[in-house]
Amino acid sequence: MITGGDLVTFGLLSSRAFMVWNRSISGRLKSDYNVGIKTTYNTFPVPEISEASADAIRHAAESVLEARSADSTLASMYDPRVMPPTLRSAHAALDVVVLDALGLTRDATDGIILERLFDEYARLSA
Repeated sequence: MITGGDLVTFGLLSSRAFMVWNRSISGRLKSDYNVGIKTTYNTFPVPEISEASADAIRHAAESVLEARSADSTLASMYDPRVMPPTLRSAHAALDVVVLDALGLTRDATDGIILERLFDEYARLSA
């Protein structure tokens, strides 16, 4: 739980960029990621985001939440074999605006995303 979390935070943590960071930084328990506040969340390097980018992330995050409001479980909604198309496209749109906020293009590979995040981490922790 994130006390005082907002739609920008939800959007960032629901994005492909965060998932790339998570896969690289977090520990694992069996095959499940162990997301920790000290190891994953607090180390996720978020650059200063313009108000326009924050608005775009908020709007895209709202679309994800709206798509998730169906009467279904998260486990079934996120099963890649049966993920609802509206949810899939809402996440794709969220990923585009988060990548843009990070200064990346929609076709950025996981490697490029991770390189950008580590560069930002180094800059922010210097």
